[in-house]
Amino acid sequence: MNRLKSPLRRALALAAGATIGLVGAVAFAAPASAHYSVPTGSAVCDTTTGEWVVTWNVDSEWHFESTHFKFLAAFHLPASTTLTGIERTKIRDGYPYPVEETVVGEQRLPGDAKWATLGVMVGWNDGFAEKKLRKQTITFEGECTTETPEPTPTPSPTQEPSPSPEPSPEPTATAEPTPSPSPTQEVPTVAPAASYLSDCDGMVWVTLSNGETATEPVELVVSAGEFSESYVIEPGDSKEDIVVPGDAGPVTVTADGEPVGEPYSWVEPEDCVVPGEPEGGYESTCEELVFGFANPEDGEEFSVTLTPNSGDAQTVTVAPGVTEIVAFPAEEGLEVTVVSETLGVEETIAWEQPEDCGGEGGGELPVTGAAAGGIAAGALALLALGGGLFYLARRRRITFTA
Repeated sequence: MNRLKSPLRRALALAAGATIGLVGAVAFAAPASAHYSVPTGSAVCDTTTGEWVVTWNVDSEWHFESTHFKFLAAFHLPASTTLTGIERTKIRDGYPYPVEETVVGEQRLPGDAKWATLGVMVGWNDGFAEKKLRKQTITFEGECTTETPEPTPTPSPTQEPSPSPEPSPEPTATAEPTPSPSPTQEVPTVAPAASYLSDCDGMVWVTLSNGETATEPVELVVSAGEFSESYVIEPGDSKEDIVVPGDAGPVTVTADGEPVGEPYSWVEPEDCVVPGEPEGGYESTCEELVFGFANPEDGEEFSVTLTPNSGDAQTVTVAPGVTEIVAFPAEEGLEVTVVSETLGVEETIAWEQPEDCGGEGGGELPVTGAAAGGIAAGALALLALGGGLFYLARRRRITFTA
């Protein structure tokens, strides 16, 4: 067992004495899970430029005690268009948007565009964050074109009367020329299309479309490494919620075996902010097997379930800037399985009796009151000392050192 030095073991024992108080505090202070964002949009035709102009609104709903929010992710489709006013919030900006106010953005699209999509994921300053993108798609009717103003007619000048012309001889009739046949006009070929967007979570969002003037459905196959899915797109329709893991390899789209555009590989967006990495620690004391989980201020909320081989499981949700301590009464053969789908953790830790516990019940006395109450504030610093730590990272399996 990779044991911590005695000061840290003592501190974790103190933390265990405060476990009930900490859990009680979490039960009352945990943010409500009903927070959510609502994106809505409306479009008008700008007849001076021949562009569709979409006004996007994002509102915060059921935000409870939170006062401000930020964008954890924001994307728009088609990706070739421009969006202003709504973007992923930079970490230095904190939570810039009051929950009572609407965030407004503007997207401009070509006059022949048929649809537009906005997707956002929001986090609030009470620690709650959405786990999935909330999307809204609007469609356009017809085509947006520029309007040419009618010219103002000018009055004709007054003409002087002219003398009657002398009669002229009748012209000799000539044969009418035979009109030549006009060339046949070619009908443009309508081809399906694919567009791509990389997000900050390592995913590629694929949008498939079939031309408005297409006459029949088209089957498109999206492939990347072992990923392969086919979709039937009706004429004038599109599908924009296809998500491909960025590490699967280049994404290709084919129709009847023929490529649709060039292959696309995930590219990290310029405005991505890497969240702070959480930390965790564990230690066997004479009375308990103690676990600690610390989430930095710039981290993302995660949950951990700890299941002992004897007794009830405990699940803790660790918000940014929060440290949680979980302890299980020590007994011979105690094992605790730690699982977090968010962090990719699944490991079993066994309690081992320290050498200095003595004959009956160990050499540490539980501590309560003010001394124990101070543990929550200092737990992050204790975990950072490095003894008995394990490292938590999203999408990375951790290994508990023995």
